Amino acid sequence: RRFVSTDFSERHLGALDGKSKELLISADPELSRKLITLEYTPSGGESGRSALERFVRGIHTIKNNHQGRVIVVSHGGIVALFAHHMLGVRQTSCLLEHGHALIIKVSGAEISLIGMNVPPNSIAEATYYG
Repeated sequence: RRFVSTDFSERHLGALDGKSKELLISADPELSRKLITLEYTPSGGESGRSALERFVRGIHTIKNNHQGRVIVVSHGGIVALFAHHMLGVRQTSCLLEHGHALIIKVSGAEISLIGMNVPPNSIAEATYYG
């Protein structure tokens, strides 16, 4: 069964959208650090807090409406916010490689980290825990 939700959309970065990461970092070397905070809001964009709340809402919607294993396809920036602030992954380790997975288990109100940066060929083995 397919479920589509805008709760997993990329964080809206306002004036930063569409610009290369290299250009943005050269203009503001602290940008990567700022983007992982909840307080920072790029001009015309979405705060880290708002993006994280939206992502967590999506996780809870899935938990409340779907049984068994679920794959969520999302964007690296919002996944990094979730991994850092909800799962305690260090800021320097919370970015995913392209095509890699963050694997979580949701049980009641508890969200647990199962795997971080899991390569595509290892996802099937890492996702099912009874």
